[in-house]
Amino acid sequence: MYVDKCTACANGKTYTRYLLRESRREGKKTIKTTILNITPWGERTCEALRFALANQKRLGEIGINSANRFEVADLRKTLRRSTRANA
Repeated sequence: MYVDKCTACANGKTYTRYLLRESRREGKKTIKTTILNITPWGERTCEALRFALANQKRLGEIGINSANRFEVADLRKTLRRSTRANA
């Protein structure tokens, strides 16, 4: 699971979106699945989540002990529950 930062330019403006995604291999192809569009959460929150997911094994070095670490599976369950509740 990772946060994908996508930028697009249209009519002289630059648009940025953040997508929570997972990827897997099927044969020789890489399949990307978008779990959630997290752009409405704001740039700071999206970048923080991106950092946390990219550095899960090193979070202890910055003062987050193993008891506070999140599991990717737990995060996915929580996000799916919250998106269903909002739908």
